[in-house]
Amino acid sequence: MKVLLVCPNRRTIPQWAPFFQGLSAQGDMSVHVLTSRMTPSRRRELEASSYYPGGYEMTEIGALFQKLSEKGHSAPLVFSSGINEVVRELAPDV
Repeated sequence: MKVLLVCPNRRTIPQWAPFFQGLSAQGDMSVHVLTSRMTPSRRRELEASSYYPGGYEMTEIGALFQKLSEKGHSAPLVFSSGINEVVRELAPDV
C-alpha cells in the first residue's frame, strides 16, 4: 500500500520521523512524505541525521503561503500547483 503524508512544517520532521519510520517498517507499506521546500542548510542537517529519509521517501515542493503563528505553530499552507503532478505520479492509496 502506498501512503502519502503531508508534513507542512519541515521543522517538525524530526519529531514525526519515528512515526514515518514506523509506518514504513510495515512490510506492506510504502511511505512518502510531502513537505515544503527546504533551505540547503536545513536539508544537509536532516540528511546528516537519521531523520531523512530514514526508510521513507520525501518530496519537497514549493509553498505559496506559510506563516508561523505567534506560538510557533504552522499556519495554513498552500502548496504550488506542482502538488497535482506529485500526487498523480505517486498514485497513493492513502
